[in-house]
Amino acid sequence: MQDIRGGDQQDGRRRRDQRHRSGRVWRGHDHQIDHHQRQRRHRRRAGFRHQRRDRQCRGERQGHPRRARHQWRSSDRARSQRGPDDRAGPPDDPQLHDPELLGERRRPSGDRQRPRLHHGQLHHQHDHRLQHQGQRRRQHRQPRQRRARPARDGRGEDRRAQHPRHEPFRAERQRRRHSELEWRRRDFLWQQPHQERRRADSDAVAAVRWPCPASAGLGPADAGEGILNIDLSAFLAGARGGVTVEEGVALARHAAESRSGAIVEIGSFRGKSAVALAYGASQSQAGAAVVCVEPHAEFTGVYGGKFGPEDRAAFFRVMLETGAYEHVSLVNLRSRDAARAWVGPIGLLFIDGDHTLRGVSTDVEAWEKHVAVGGVVVFDDAIDRKIGPARVIDQLLASGRFERIETVNKIVFLRKLSAGPRSPVGAKRILVPCKHLTGSGGLLRFERFGRAARSRGHHLAYLQLDHGAAPLRSSEFEVLSPEEASARDWDVTMIPGGGFAPRHEDALKALRAANFGLRMQHILNDETRRDRFLRVNSAVAPDLVVFNNRHWRPGSFTTFRARRFHVLEGAVDLAAFFPAPLRERAHEDAFVVGGLANKNPEPLLAAARMLDEKVRVELIGPPGDLAAGAADLLASGRLKLLGSLDEASLPAFYRGLDCVVHCETFAGWANLGAEALASGAPLIATRHGTLAFAAAEQTAIVLERPEPRAIADAIVRLRDDPALGRRLAANGRDTIARFGWDAYVDRLLEIVDDPDASTHYTMAPELGLFGKWPIDTRLDGLSGVLDACAGRSVLDLGAAEGVVARALCEKGAASVEGFELDPARVGRARRVCAGYDGARFACLDLGDLAAVDRAFAATPQSFDVVLHLGLHHHLPARTRMGLLERAAAKARKVLAFRTSRKLYEADGVVARLAELGFRLENETADTHGAEMGDAKVFLRIGEP
Repeated sequence: MQDIRGGDQQDGRRRRDQRHRSGRVWRGHDHQIDHHQRQRRHRRRAGFRHQRRDRQCRGERQGHPRRARHQWRSSDRARSQRGPDDRAGPPDDPQLHDPELLGERRRPSGDRQRPRLHHGQLHHQHDHRLQHQGQRRRQHRQPRQRRARPARDGRGEDRRAQHPRHEPFRAERQRRRHSELEWRRRDFLWQQPHQERRRADSDAVAAVRWPCPASAGLGPADAGEGILNIDLSAFLAGARGGVTVEEGVALARHAAESRSGAIVEIGSFRGKSAVALAYGASQSQAGAAVVCVEPHAEFTGVYGGKFGPEDRAAFFRVMLETGAYEHVSLVNLRSRDAARAWVGPIGLLFIDGDHTLRGVSTDVEAWEKHVAVGGVVVFDDAIDRKIGPARVIDQLLASGRFERIETVNKIVFLRKLSAGPRSPVGAKRILVPCKHLTGSGGLLRFERFGRAARSRGHHLAYLQLDHGAAPLRSSEFEVLSPEEASARDWDVTMIPGGGFAPRHEDALKALRAANFGLRMQHILNDETRRDRFLRVNSAVAPDLVVFNNRHWRPGSFTTFRARRFHVLEGAVDLAAFFPAPLRERAHEDAFVVGGLANKNPEPLLAAARMLDEKVRVELIGPPGDLAAGAADLLASGRLKLLGSLDEASLPAFYRGLDCVVHCETFAGWANLGAEALASGAPLIATRHGTLAFAAAEQTAIVLERPEPRAIADAIVRLRDDPALGRRLAANGRDTIARFGWDAYVDRLLEIVDDPDASTHYTMAPELGLFGKWPIDTRLDGLSGVLDACAGRSVLDLGAAEGVVARALCEKGAASVEGFELDPARVGRARRVCAGYDGARFACLDLGDLAAVDRAFAATPQSFDVVLHLGLHHHLPARTRMGLLERAAAKARKVLAFRTSRKLYEADGVVARLAELGFRLENETADTHGAEMGDAKVFLRIGEP
């Protein structure tokens, strides 16, 4: 352990310990003693001091005033009551010398058990007692009388006065040691075993502490309640991390000045900058919370730095050793995932994550909207023009909503001046093709999406394939012909629904051109329109498919083409449809029911005929020939056909209703139901298009089928029980509040910006997997293997995305070695199994037998279980049996194999494994159509 003092002081300290530690000698210099020896040395010190303290307690009980006085000096309670002028000794209070009172403050001498303390507390108490050791010795022991001897040079002077052991010099040395003792303890706790120590210059480790607003110059010994009790400059000088002392002090200063919300850090590494932020926040009167968003996943930075799960352990150690855990919360999620769930204003946002332009832009888009006006946005590594932070800062400053307030080394501080339109960071050019512009709900959603996206700086335009036809509605956005759209470059093309005619197939195929950017198909209905959606999917060959409803279950869209599949339900304009107060009945003399004239209105009209004349119906949307079939209701005034309303008139329509009835038998996202809940109108609905927000008897009355009698009974319930309607409406407003357009736009553009351009196989959003096959297709036929894998070693050939490996780890497998050809899948497998230390994955071409032999040579000689699943039929015919034989040689107990029935027979797999000493234990046929084949589990002969 490197000493921050000179070598002569080290020698003096060793000589002193030889005299006062009963002959115990420290062997060698501190930096030559390993971590465990240092721990044992401090524990031995603790034992000696506890013995001395027990003797002092016995002295108090026997009434020795000098020992009692010393006991007062070492008392933490009394010491905290002393002022700056009390250093010479205790005040002249006779009660302080009363042995009985002192005995109440201390444990009785007969009680020899001492409290268990964690490592930091142990050092703190022992070092505190050691501070008075030299003074006790001088006060309570008579100095040894020595006979003066004349100096050898005959000048009559005692040359020993010039010796370093002379009392004044020794006192000065002791004083210096006391002043540095706390630093030495912190330094000991911070350094990792066998790690090369850093030697900081004297200025860097000087006692520079950030002044508390309440009392400047606050140091560790006299910190107030709730204030992080560390020497910030010394910590920053010694801790590992990307910020310097000056940058960390600047972060602490701005955190202390933050008054408008929480403090959020994107990218925390090992917690160095988080401690600086927590230090400042702890001294702020606002007491802002510090939230660190850091997934601690495998990652390589723009400068080549390697980051991973091991940094999470270092982060926790830093929090515990500094006490910052009382002020800091760690969120182990990706930045954009955490931003989606964030609620509340942010006073200081420190962006120090992915430094690529895409990464920084994503962080700003996700979090900047939460920063309060007057808040501070901070960027690290912001002076290098080759990476993202500097370029994003230029865009923010150009927007006029931010100003630069400070630059400290490589960190730049911006202040947010206004909320205004969202920053055009990473602005997208978005094209929406359509047959022709209509007022249908499918296209109306893109009009609303375009408004929210425009406020963030994005640009939307329509491509009308039937360009000669006049648009059926006006639009705020540009409407282009195919020729005009083809002449421009687009970042993303969003294809809505399946309402295209066969004549549009060639025009849709033209969207595959590179200038149309990323292709995203939106599925805006349930499975009843499957054929239409598949036709568009085949023509466009999209990169992404987004479903706006949960009627499409995993496994129900396996015939679609795309790299990734996402579910993103619809949205509603919360500002337009949210009435301020909770309302009572809209009408006193009638009960008005709203609905859609073009979405299965007949059951609602039949229900109205079953009820009395006070129940009236108002329908919006194109009526078609509905008037002919409802002439009686129209003539009596119980039915009003309002036609297609513009968006500005819709809120007033909902405010005039006592309830809304949704009768659709197929739908994606029901705008009628969502807008009704947002407007505070009680809802009666079928499940079609309302799965996201219609919970039976909580937010709506849910109908299994839109039958007239069921609708009539539900209307009567709401009319006769106003409290029920108010409860459903209140719960409905709370539920629909999660589906605003701002959140929808953010999530949709996050999907667009996802840098993962590879094809996903498994659909497991909770694991970050967005393929089209359910997890069951990977685990089918492996139940016996999973049940018996506890404590076993596993070799997984063709590990894919790590789903099987994760299931094995969850069942207690001791280790899983996985090999996969696709590097992107290897990366996903590592993320999926990041929480399991025994899971390891590597990239390997399993069709190259020479490479397989080299890789196998670096693994254990055998494994309890070997998995060879869904791989055989993807390998070249000349090598696939060779890999099977090598896999069998590695299997000590179990070999699980899966391939097509055709190859089982053509390659004689079962017979060959029998020759290699395996017997078939069980088999499971492929029932999912996943083209993976049947699973067979083989046991080595002789194994139970």
